[in-house]
Amino acid sequence: MKKAILAMLTLILLSLSFFDASYASAGSKKGRPIAQGTFIQKELVRTWDDARWQSEFKYLKEAGMRYIILAPTGYSSGGGPTQTIYPSDRFEMEPGYPDLVDNILRNAEKAGFKVFLGLNFDGDWWSKSARDPQWLNAKMEEGNLIADELYKKYYRKYRKAFYGWYWVWEVDNLNFPTSADQRALADAINLNLRHVNQLNARLPFMLCPFMNAAIGEPEAYKQMWINMFKMTDFRKGDIFAPQDSVGAGGLNMDNFTEWFKALRQAVNTKKGLKFWSDAETFDHRDWSSAPISRFVDQLKGVQPYVDGIITFAYSHYYSPNVGKAAYHRAYVNYVRTGFVESEAPPAPADLSAVTDNSATVRLEWSPVQDPGVVGYRIYRNDVLLNASLNQTTFFADRSAEPLTEYTYQVSSVDAAGNESERSAGFIVTTPQRLENLAANRPYTASEPAHANYPDTDAKELTDGIRADSTYAHAAWQGRYLAEPYSVTVDLGSLRSLTEVSVGFLQDLPVGIILPQSVAYFVSDDNASFTKIGEVAKPDNASTDSQTYEYKLQGMSNTAGRYVRIEVDSAGAWSFMDEIEVR
Repeated sequence: MKKAILAMLTLILLSLSFFDASYASAGSKKGRPIAQGTFIQKELVRTWDDARWQSEFKYLKEAGMRYIILAPTGYSSGGGPTQTIYPSDRFEMEPGYPDLVDNILRNAEKAGFKVFLGLNFDGDWWSKSARDPQWLNAKMEEGNLIADELYKKYYRKYRKAFYGWYWVWEVDNLNFPTSADQRALADAINLNLRHVNQLNARLPFMLCPFMNAAIGEPEAYKQMWINMFKMTDFRKGDIFAPQDSVGAGGLNMDNFTEWFKALRQAVNTKKGLKFWSDAETFDHRDWSSAPISRFVDQLKGVQPYVDGIITFAYSHYYSPNVGKAAYHRAYVNYVRTGFVESEAPPAPADLSAVTDNSATVRLEWSPVQDPGVVGYRIYRNDVLLNASLNQTTFFADRSAEPLTEYTYQVSSVDAAGNESERSAGFIVTTPQRLENLAANRPYTASEPAHANYPDTDAKELTDGIRADSTYAHAAWQGRYLAEPYSVTVDLGSLRSLTEVSVGFLQDLPVGIILPQSVAYFVSDDNASFTKIGEVAKPDNASTDSQTYEYKLQGMSNTAGRYVRIEVDSAGAWSFMDEIEVR
C-alpha cells in the first residue's frame, strides 16, 4: 500500500515462491523467517463447508504456509467419556459435529497442504499430569486406540495430506521437577511414540511444550529436556516445537529468545530431532490479535535457533475468515516484501462527547477510512483509557469523577501496530453526581445464571463492580436461553426515576451476542408492571468484541419501587453486568 514501489521491486527479485530455499528454513541465517503452518481448532471449523475450507487454505497459502494442525481429535474431562470429532467404533462422537477429520484431510489434499492430527486430550491433565502415572498411561493407551482408527480410516484415503501426529498434552516447566516425574512423563510419551511408529515410522511426531519465566530459568528447562530426550524414543524427523509463550504471557519480548537458545542446546543432544517454534499470535490480556510487528519480531527472535515455525493460531487471529483481513494483508505484505508497514494511519476526526451522568462520558467519532485500521485508543487528559483496542467508533468512559473537566482524544491503530497521531481534543465537564438507587439493592432473576458464569452471592448486578471487555471477568454473569429472561430490582421504597441502564458484552468468536432489545418496566407492588421504554441493539453491533450499555434516560413523571429489566437474548449467550437506576 504505502510501500508499493518498494514492494513491486522486491517481488520482481524474489517472485512469489514462499518457500524459496533462501528463507524456507526459519533457522537459516539467510532471508526472512516466515511461519510455515498453523493450528486450527474444532470450534472454529465445525460448520465449515468445502468452500470455506478452500478459502482458508487459499489465505494460508498466501501467507506462505503448508502445514495445518487439528487437535485434539478426542477429548474428555472430569472422568467423563471420550468424545471424538470423527466417526469412531470405540468412542462416542461429539454431538453436533460432522466428520471434521475427513473434512480437513479432503480439503487439505485438494489444496496441497499437510496435516498433523492430534491424538486425545483430557482436561484433568492440568491437575494430574505425571503425578498420577496410572491415569496418564491409561490416557496414552486411549490415544493409541484413536491413532489406530485415524490411520485405518484416513491414511490410505488421503495419503498426500495425512502427514504426521501431534501429541496434545502440553508440558510446562513447573509440574515435572523430579527425575521420577520426568520418568513418568517419558514413559507416557513413549507409549504413543512407539505405537505410532509401528503404524508408520515415516510420519513425524510433534509436541509443543511451554514455559513460564516466573517459575523457572532457561537453564533448568534445558536440563529437564536433555534428561527427557535421553529417556524418549524420538526419531529423526520428529519435531520439538515449544510455544514461544509470548502471547500467553509466560515469557515476553525481552526474554523469550534466551529460552530458545537454551532449548536449542537441549535439542542438539537428540540426533535428528527437529526444533521448531510455535509462535503465538494473540495477546492474553484480552485474547485479541497481536499486531503484525510483534509477531514478526517473534519470528525474527527465534530465527537463529529453530528449523521451522508454526503458529497458534493464524486461522483464529489473522484470517479473513474470522474478520481479520487487515492482519492477513499486513502479514502477507511482510511475507512477500520482507517489510512490515511502518507508516501510521490517519488520525480519527469528528470526535464528540456527551455526559450521561457524573461518572459516564460517551464518545463518538468518524471511522478512519483506511483498510488497515483495526481499532482505536482513547485518551483522557493524555492518559490511555483502554488497554484493549476499541473496535467501534464509540466508547463509554465510566470512570469519570463529578464536576471535573476532561480533555478526550482518540487515535487509530493498524494491523501492523502503528498508531496515528491523536485527534483534536474534546473538552467536557461532568455534572454533579446523581444517586444510583440500585446500588447494593436485592434483585431476583427469572432464570439463574449458567454455572460456568454464575451470579456470585446474588449480588453481582448491583455491587458497583463493572466487568471489562473479556468474558472471563468475574463480574459478568452469563445465560444461554432460547426465551427472554428478566431481572427485577427492589429499590426498597417508591422512588422517582430519570434513567435506568444495564451493561452487556459481545464477543462473537465465542458466541456471546448483544441482546436484540432490553425493555424496562416499573411497579409499586412487584405484581403489576408498566412498561416505561425499550432500548434496541445498536445498529453498529457487528464488531467482534464490545461492551454496550442499554440506557433509557430522559424519563419524567416516572416512579416505582420495583424496576424490571427484560432481555431478549435471541437464543444466544447473554452476558449481563451492572444495573443502575438514577
